[in-house]
Amino acid sequence: MRALLAQVSPVVGAIRANLGLVLDALARGRAAHADLVVLPELVLSGYPPRDLLNYGGFVSACEAAAAEAVVATEGGGPILVFGAPTRDGEGLRNSAIVAQDGRVVAVRHKALLPNYDIFDETRYFVPETHVRPVRVGRARLGITLCEDIWNAPDLFPRHRYTQDPVADLAGCDVLVNLSASPFHAGKGMLRRALVRGKAVRARAPLLFVNQVGGNDELVFDGHSLAVDAYGGLLGEAASFAPDHVLVDTGATGAGEPRDLPFEQEVVEALTLGIRDYAARCGFRSAVLGLSGGVDSAVVCALAARALGPANVLGVAMPGPYSSPISLEDARELARHLGTGFLVLPIQGPYEALRATLAERFADRSFDVAEENLQARVRGALVMALSNKEGHLVLTTGNKSEAAVGYCTLTATWPAASRSSPTCSRPTSTAWPGGSTATRRSSPAASSSGRPRPSWPRTRRTSDRSCPTPCSTRSSASTSRTRWIRPTSWPAATTRSPCTGWCAWWRAASTSAGRPPPACGSRRTPSAPAAASRWLSSGGGRGRRIAVGPPYSLTTKRAVSGTDPRS
Repeated sequence: MRALLAQVSPVVGAIRANLGLVLDALARGRAAHADLVVLPELVLSGYPPRDLLNYGGFVSACEAAAAEAVVATEGGGPILVFGAPTRDGEGLRNSAIVAQDGRVVAVRHKALLPNYDIFDETRYFVPETHVRPVRVGRARLGITLCEDIWNAPDLFPRHRYTQDPVADLAGCDVLVNLSASPFHAGKGMLRRALVRGKAVRARAPLLFVNQVGGNDELVFDGHSLAVDAYGGLLGEAASFAPDHVLVDTGATGAGEPRDLPFEQEVVEALTLGIRDYAARCGFRSAVLGLSGGVDSAVVCALAARALGPANVLGVAMPGPYSSPISLEDARELARHLGTGFLVLPIQGPYEALRATLAERFADRSFDVAEENLQARVRGALVMALSNKEGHLVLTTGNKSEAAVGYCTLTATWPAASRSSPTCSRPTSTAWPGGSTATRRSSPAASSSGRPRPSWPRTRRTSDRSCPTPCSTRSSASTSRTRWIRPTSWPAATTRSPCTGWCAWWRAASTSAGRPPPACGSRRTPSAPAAASRWLSSGGGRGRRIAVGPPYSLTTKRAVSGTDPRS
């Protein structure tokens, strides 16, 4: 049997456009003299349709489009298998429609409905309880949908389901899986192992057809493939791009996998996500804050790759505490990438806001409230450019920041170096509500009367230890610092005259019964290591928190000994 795997990029809710993809795949199958054309799960509605399924008119429109696709098979040609929502006496179904010669040969429904991670299909669909093959001419097809094959005890020790639809289809000539399987790093290799294992157990070729494209927060990488009854690779589609692959299920698989290196795979996924999100929301260009730091540089490079350098505008917004080198780094980045570059100094708006609040804040010292105004001004400027010029605003936050509940809208700016005789170190930190601001560590007493300890935090710096006493070295604000609030404080925190990382580690060592290292000792571990060890040793009630890796703002590289992928 000659089968065409149609790896297409449907858009959620764009039923007519998605129908066009189905008809195009059918035409390609006819031209290639294919016996079978297979498209992804819910290709007519787009995946995931979510609450659109609650609207009867939406489901009716999908059913009408499905009828058109069935009619298009008139006049001979290949068997057409495509995904769509359907309704029967039991309720709404996630279905695969099998059509040939202008009629519906069979409709098969999804048996295993995922209800974890990003999936919530049990909220909308009724599962199939009686899985059976489809006979078309002399061929027996075993039709499954996505999750129906994700029940492999050898790959997933935790059993989510008691039913195995593939086992119920034993004896079929060809197994077919219509899928909408989202990407994560390494997912392609995992799927290939899964598909091969299912084919070997069923002793039948297996055709796996996945969708591709970015739908909001999800990225679908494609990676459709076909294997023979022994797990040999018959053919594999491209990653992160629409593709149509013609395979012969009667052949012996000897193909080579088309895996991408880890870094390239992640870059391709992010690029596709940006490109499709912008296009499907009607944006042609993007704007982002450029600080001269690593995070905004990475986002700018990805945006230029996804949308084209001419469609990206980087905005530098230096303030009263910004270092000149940060502005130069941002300008040089834009020059190398070929993107637009705009400088909007924020000192005027910042001082105007301070003046507005001066009377109210008159009896209070300068602190994080005033410093936070910089982030607010930058956010207002970027959003104004978006509203006026129609750009998509890209956040420059990283996954570690998102994991602790905040994002960076406009990129944060390193402050200029200045001496700090009392080691009251200015550090940029994340605060609830998504702001990035500067706070000075201080041993001053808290409102409870006890001394305020230093909080463990990660720092993007190439210093893996405390090279000189804090009281004698200059300090500079880093781009961002993550603060992890401990559930209990090391007892000896306030005994040290230093409030840097060396002080915190001495305090933690003392409370754990270890001899504290001296300030400047090379035995002082890095900030992430200190926090992780302290939390895992009981200071954090036994919970280990991954806080790495630190990055150097000057060298723009991962610190030696850390894994940038962690």
